[in-house]
Amino acid sequence: SSTRPLSAKSWGSFTNLLEQATSLSQTMPSDAMQAMAKYRIAVENIANTIVERTADPLEGAFIEESFAYKRLKGACFVGHVKTDLDSVAGAIGAANLFDGLACRSEDNLNGEITHVLNEVA
Repeated sequence: SSTRPLSAKSWGSFTNLLEQATSLSQTMPSDAMQAMAKYRIAVENIANTIVERTADPLEGAFIEESFAYKRLKGACFVGHVKTDLDSVAGAIGAANLFDGLACRSEDNLNGEITHVLNEVA
């Protein structure tokens, strides 16, 4: 099959076709553009909700109060397997906060830990 050369007449109609397609694409958003517009609206709604809820600090703690606190109440809190002072202190603090039990993962505690526990606790 041979290629037919474009004539001035066909070029003119091709140019008109391009102009029509361009103007049509500007008035009819693509699927991607529509999806991005919906995404932008959803993100703005989420951001506005976060701003509204953080205006009141008690409302910002809703998730923690609703889910985490109830599950941690009365739990056993254990630090690292290789126990160090921050591990023990964290377990003691969490146990006090959630009315739980502070536990340790090792029988023998190092001198730093025993000193602090003897002086503070």
